[in-house]
Amino acid sequence: MYTIGEKIAELRKNRKMTQEELANTVGVSAQSVSKWENSQTMPDIMLLPSLASALDVTVNDLFSITSSPDHYESVHPDKTPEYAYKELYRAIQQGLCDGESVSKDFLSKSIESLRGDDKGQSGLISFDKGEMNGAVYVNRNIALSLVKSKTDAVSLFENEKIAEVLSVLSDSGVRRLLKYMLTNGNATVTAATASGKCEIDLVETEIALNKLASLGLVSIQQVDTGEDKPLAVYHIIREHKIDMAVYPLFEIARILAEWHENWYGFRC
Repeated sequence: MYTIGEKIAELRKNRKMTQEELANTVGVSAQSVSKWENSQTMPDIMLLPSLASALDVTVNDLFSITSSPDHYESVHPDKTPEYAYKELYRAIQQGLCDGESVSKDFLSKSIESLRGDDKGQSGLISFDKGEMNGAVYVNRNIALSLVKSKTDAVSLFENEKIAEVLSVLSDSGVRRLLKYMLTNGNATVTAATASGKCEIDLVETEIALNKLASLGLVSIQQVDTGEDKPLAVYHIIREHKIDMAVYPLFEIARILAEWHENWYGFRC
């Protein structure tokens, strides 16, 4: 059974905090934290909310009887991409250091150095019995992890759906239309409007818009205008697909086109 002092010590160590860092966050002395953890004294009840907040847990967690190794730290949605980036880079750094402890200062400086260098990158490729079974890559703009064996990864070259997607996104008309719609408040357009704004032939514009619709990025709504046939109106849908797939894919293509062997750390 854990005492509250033992629980504080465990949570602090899980957060990789020193007693002094925890003390400064709560507003007490390091000696007070030491006494709590050694069960010499108990934290005042009025300090419990601040203590729990400093350790990213609830007050109830401080009094739990069993350990909580699967506790999840709360991260604001707006900060989640940056947090994921840092955690993935931290994993690479720890892998490069053969499991040795890495100081927060070292990790912080490494991350900042990587972020400030447009050509800097870091990566790990893991192998099992001589065959790749995963890869992690980080540069200033993107962080990726591929968990596939080499056999599964190579099979991607045979996937025709991938070829279709790349073919659509390589179309200059498609890219110009996406840029226009995304930079104009996810503009709702007709083919004629888009053709004029993007200076693309009308027939080519209709083809490009329908290609985007085939990827589920653009919706098509038929509007009755009293003419002989309805007018097709196009609107971007599921913009999260663009944020989570299209932008990263384009960034990876840019990296490949401008590839520089400038590594902060790399291991196979």
